Amino acid sequence: MSFNSLTLCSNIGILTLTFICLVSSRIEIIINKILC
Repeated sequence: MSFNSLTLCSNIGILTLTFICLVSSRIEIIINKILC
């Protein structure tokens, strides 16, 4: 039971990190388009 919840938490963490990376790269591209 605890192992399942641990893997679920780590999966959510990985998904969140991936989402943050994608969003930050998108924002970076938008900022570059505005500035350039």
